[in-house]
Amino acid sequence: MKPIGEQYPAEGFLDRLVAHGLTFTTASDAHRLERVGERAGELADLLEARGVSELATYSNRQRQLVPLRAL
Repeated sequence: MKPIGEQYPAEGFLDRLVAHGLTFTTASDAHRLERVGERAGELADLLEARGVSELATYSNRQRQLVPLRAL
């Protein structure tokens, strides 16, 4: 079990995913509508610091890469 408030994936694991060239998509675990996207800027900063510049979006099972700050 992970501590409350800890990001997932943890930074060390995130570093390994980036090193392997994986693409990323994001989601929210918000339990109230007003909290959806609340920390999107922090997430973008975290990914940019590791060289991630794109996120994957999906429509009809087709992946499209978009600039990290476009969403």
